[in-house]
Amino acid sequence: MNGFLKTISKFDGFFVSFNPSFGLTEQRIFYKTVWGGMATIIILTFVFVYSINQLILWGSGDMIYKVSSQQKTITEGSYLEQLFVRNDPIQSLSIEFMSSINPFDNKQMIIIPLLYKLNEDELYSIESEGGDENTVYVDLNNILYNAFNIIFVKCIGNEDYLSEFQECASQEYSDEFFDQIGLLSTIAVYNEEFDISKKTYDQYETYVNLPFDTILSNEVQILTNYEVVEANQGYLFQSSEQYIVNKGCTSQVYTFTKDYHQKLYEEEIGVQEVIGSIQIQMNSTIFYVRNQYPTISEVLASIGSIIQTILLIRYIFYALNRKQLISFMKSTLLINYYPEWKEIKNVKENKINSTVLEDKKLNKTSIEKFDKDVHEMLNHKFDYINLIYEMHQMQKILQLITPPDLLLNIHSNESKLQIQQDENSNQFSVQNPWSSFEDYSDSIHKNHLDPFLFSYYWKSKKKNGSLYKIPSSENEQIPKQFKPTQIQENADQVVDELRNQDCKINIENNDQNIQD
Repeated sequence: MNGFLKTISKFDGFFVSFNPSFGLTEQRIFYKTVWGGMATIIILTFVFVYSINQLILWGSGDMIYKVSSQQKTITEGSYLEQLFVRNDPIQSLSIEFMSSINPFDNKQMIIIPLLYKLNEDELYSIESEGGDENTVYVDLNNILYNAFNIIFVKCIGNEDYLSEFQECASQEYSDEFFDQIGLLSTIAVYNEEFDISKKTYDQYETYVNLPFDTILSNEVQILTNYEVVEANQGYLFQSSEQYIVNKGCTSQVYTFTKDYHQKLYEEEIGVQEVIGSIQIQMNSTIFYVRNQYPTISEVLASIGSIIQTILLIRYIFYALNRKQLISFMKSTLLINYYPEWKEIKNVKENKINSTVLEDKKLNKTSIEKFDKDVHEMLNHKFDYINLIYEMHQMQKILQLITPPDLLLNIHSNESKLQIQQDENSNQFSVQNPWSSFEDYSDSIHKNHLDPFLFSYYWKSKKKNGSLYKIPSSENEQIPKQFKPTQIQENADQVVDELRNQDCKINIENNDQNIQD
């Protein structure tokens, strides 16, 4: 189980790095935890699945387009004019009379529908498909800069517009048709919906009513609206296609007197017996709609933003790892100061928990108090100001207990390299006597006090990573460099100096209290 948890910890991407030494690269610490490893695996799995899903969705073309629209006016010589001329969209509509009598029966024609094209200044007869339907279908092309008039005239009096297969109805049958109450025709204008993903058109109708009356005459003016849909679907390189879509129409009904309506078309076009008309024209102001399919860079940026949002959780795990790293460093320092600390164990006997060190039973309350007090002291060990303070205090102690001649010796004589002449040549070699010692105690026994006596080198040389403990019997055998009486005198001087400093501090505090 521990091996599995250690493997999970290796995947921790929220680790805290700590470099206690700039000279020893092996001292760099990457502190990782099991929770950080589990969170990293879960997040990486989610990110991988989400990224693959987005890339598959992008490749299939099912992503949502970015849509922007702009209103434009078609002008002569513009790109839009060329686009409409090249595609030549067709406007379709149908006119149906709500009557039991078919006014477009070729054998009994009552109404003749005529088409007038403004650009061509020509008048055409619209032939119905025949049968029993009361409907006429009209398809209009070349609608740009053009206007169309569908004029309904009585067949009697306009026989010149009949084809050889058509005949007018009798006057009685015609009067019967026009005497109907609520005579109405429904105009269906066919429009389109465009599916950008499938590139297909769906047709729908807009209905406009044109009433007929025996006294008044009506005209419907229809303004058709178009839009240009631009589809940009370049995966790696931009490529665009334009589609013209009929987006509906607006209509308005105008009512005239029969005399005015007849005179208007009789003077302009030359037709008589007008009973109603439809005017159709294209709106030259259109909407240009751009549909941009997401590019690969936008997809990757979107994935990156989602990942960046998810990875905000790293700050939580980083704080957790940092807290545990500090606890680990405190524990390591505490074991270095008190090696017995790691030997303290909690045991359970007869359902009673107790704390023991070797064969000694320890008071648990005292251990907790000791641990709390020591950790407060260890907090200062990570402070650089504390390090300077400790060095300053150590310097004062050394100045008080070290003989003046030795201090003078240290300042005047630097540590020198040991150079010895080779036996078989005239060259000289640099000696490293300390490198042949097993540990620092061996160096002390040989009375070799080199500059690296207190180096971390001796600690790292030990496989167990703990400082070598010198038994008390060996301590007594270490040769002394100074006389005991002299050291004792210097030690007494240190105590006196520290007492003087405490007295001065107390006096200053009392003076300050008096002033307050």
